Parts: sequence; structure tokens; C-alpha cells
Amino acid sequence: MYAAVDSTVTLSWHLNFRKIGWKEFFTGQLNWQEGNAITYELLDFNATADGELRETKKRSQALLEIPEMKRDSTVEVKIHKIQLKHSGEYTCQLLYNRRYIQSKTELVVMQVSANPPGPLPKGAEMTLLCQVSSPIPPNVHLLWERVNGTKMDGKKSKQSETKVEVKVTAAGMWNCHLMEDNNMKLSLNYTVEEAPTWMSYTVIGVIIGAGVLMFVFACLGIMAGMSWQRRRQRAKRMARARQYLLEKKTCQCQQ
Repeated sequence: MYAAVDSTVTLSWHLNFRKIGWKEFFTGQLNWQEGNAITYELLDFNATADGELRETKKRSQALLEIPEMKRDSTVEVKIHKIQLKHSGEYTCQLLYNRRYIQSKTELVVMQVSANPPGPLPKGAEMTLLCQVSSPIPPNVHLLWERVNGTKMDGKKSKQSETKVEVKVTAAGMWNCHLMEDNNMKLSLNYTVEEAPTWMSYTVIGVIIGAGVLMFVFACLGIMAGMSWQRRRQRAKRMARARQYLLEKKTCQCQQ
């Protein structure tokens, strides 16, 4: 399953034990494994022999909501304002008579961003980044395309890469597509806005000002070094003069 950052996602598992006339007691568990990291236990539940589904323990996680059990025997987890860190493998597992069955849902989260963010000054460059939260299979790739642009403007990720970057020097709208084989599974857009003229002049002024400031500091450093060198030479001359006077006075005393 694919989802965009900041969206709301609901994962659900429907248990059909009532339809098949299940007459045994069993327990269930809902887990979330973040990538290859720690596995979190989100929910414990059980079903009685007469078909009642009940929660036994619910563990809270930030931005994860576990709704109440539904009458149609559906187990759900709802994620609000989803982030890259919420990706991973969500597993609903049933245990009965020392055996278990399970159903897994892989959640992949997609995000687009810009560096640096904000409007694009004239003559500047911006990097657009499209990434997914976890490794993707070989038949899935990311593709940047410029709206009303040419194929030369686009860029495709390499096999199994989880991100793709594109350099931008002009304003416009870009779309990043998550493609599975030849089917688009998810698409996010990013609009690059052109900075106002005054902002461009401000950027140029800051660059020029920084250059002038560095030049002034360099000049001050050279002047300070020259001044220190002159003081050092003067001190050496005074030391030699004192030594000369001392030697002369010593010679006069010996005569």
C-alpha cells in the first residue's frame, strides 16, 4: 500500500469466522514492524466460541488510532498525518489450537521536498527530492516530470533506488510519480515559485556584501600582519642598539 506524507491512512483486516460458523475460541494480535527495526504490539483481542470479538489490550502510539471493534468483525488501524517513520509491515495474526495464520500489509510512504525551500531567485538553482520510506521491488520506480515540459526535463530513479533528485533553475510545476510496471500508483506535485525581483536583488546584494566583507577582513588581516612585523623589527633594532651600547660601555671601563 502506498500513501503520501501528511495524509490519513486506514488499514483494515476483515475476519470472516462468523460466516464459516467458527465455534472455537481464538486470540489475535495486531503488530507493526518499522522497517527492520523493533516490532510494536498495537492491539490484542480474542473471539469467543459464540462469535463475540473483544479487545483485551490496546497500546497507544503517536498519531496511530485503533478504532473500536466493528460488528462486522473488522480490525482497523488509522494513521493521521502519516510520516515516513510510519512505514513498515502491519500484521494481523490469529492464534488457535497452537497454530496461527496471519495477513500482512506493507505500507510505503512517499514525500517530495525542495532544497533550499521557498521561492527560487533568478539565476539560482534548487534541488527537488522525491523519496519513499523503504526499499521498493525491482518493478517499481520513481519518476520526476515537469508539467508542460519535455522528456529531457524528467528524471527516473535507478532500479530499487528509494529516491530521485532533479535540478531546477526556473519556476514551474513538477510531478513525481510512483510507477509499478507501467501503472501509476501515486503522484505528488511540487510547485517551484519564482522569487520577487526585490528578493533576487537582495540575494545578489548579500553575495556582493559578503564578498566585500571578506575583502575588508583580508585587508585588515594583512595590515595587522604588516604592523606586527614592523613592531617586531623595531624591537630587534632596539635590542641590538642596547647590546651595542652595553658592549661599548664595557670597553671604556676596561681602558
